[in-house]
Amino acid sequence: MSAVAEDIPPVDITVSGDWDADEWDAYALAAGADGHFHAYAWRNILWRALKHRPRYLAARRRGSITGILPLFDVNSRLFGRSLISVPFLNGGGVLASDDVSALTLLRHAHEFMQENGHRYVELRHRQAFPLADNFICRRHKVAMRLALPVDPDQLFADLKAKVRSQVRRPVKAGARAQVINGQNIVDRDIDAFYRVFSENMRDLGTPVFPKALFRETVDAFGGRAWLVIVWLDGHPSAAGLMVGFGPSIEMIWASSLRCFNRLSVNMQLYWEAMHTAIEQGYRLFDFGRCTEGGPTYRFKAQWGAEPAPLHWHYLGNKERIPDVSPANPRFHLAVRAWQNLPVSIANRIGPMIARSLP
Repeated sequence: MSAVAEDIPPVDITVSGDWDADEWDAYALAAGADGHFHAYAWRNILWRALKHRPRYLAARRRGSITGILPLFDVNSRLFGRSLISVPFLNGGGVLASDDVSALTLLRHAHEFMQENGHRYVELRHRQAFPLADNFICRRHKVAMRLALPVDPDQLFADLKAKVRSQVRRPVKAGARAQVINGQNIVDRDIDAFYRVFSENMRDLGTPVFPKALFRETVDAFGGRAWLVIVWLDGHPSAAGLMVGFGPSIEMIWASSLRCFNRLSVNMQLYWEAMHTAIEQGYRLFDFGRCTEGGPTYRFKAQWGAEPAPLHWHYLGNKERIPDVSPANPRFHLAVRAWQNLPVSIANRIGPMIARSLP
């Protein structure tokens, strides 16, 4: 071994707990985490709300963090056990200061997968990951992101005339937007959000998450979370939950009721969300992932958002990696059946199924 190599301290892997939360977040921000996906808060949110056991790995040299990998043990009755970084979110994967730290984290994840009978490891990287060139990779989704100006008036002026008209339409119809910071959100606010979100998920044919997921999210992120609700005639017609971390903020979950589509309440929802993001000093608004060229893509693009390809890398045998997308033809019959369920029944059984989706 060369003298230079001998001078490089070895990398140790430790499993992080709440005592590491501040150090973990400080490292994530300093290392340029692309969004909230590496925020320590998700460790406890997904464990408490969905019972996905966390294994938050930190690479260390001489005690200081040089890399992180947030993993969750997803034990699905439908698809078996897997390790995912990070389930349900649009990012995760390895974040490291150097290749040695990154490779050590990958090696540990692979060994843990083999020792514990997981089918695969899924790493949801936001950008290309050179160390994973030989891994199985899916690039089936893009994130839609918009660089925000410093003035909301400038953002409105930059919109096309048709979009500005759609933003004004629900206001003329009497709609009122309510923006609530996570520190002030109470149960009735979560209930209003969930009424919209759960009905929209039913309409899409997708099992809904338990309400506890959203309660845990706003509790954990506190002042970095915002709930936006559009009210019309005393009823919630559109709602979204967004979380900020560093310079960016993402609308993680957003829905509107189909019966209000003609009034464009979803346009008021996103306008209020972006207006709030600018006022809070965020520089990038993340609309979340979608399929390039699809209806959701076109909706997000009209605001000026640009696509950023997502790179989901896999450790494991290709044949053991399931396609759990609702677009999979195998699920078409189940999707149609779910769309015909009463919302009350879908809300009762949906969370049990949603927990089993990787």
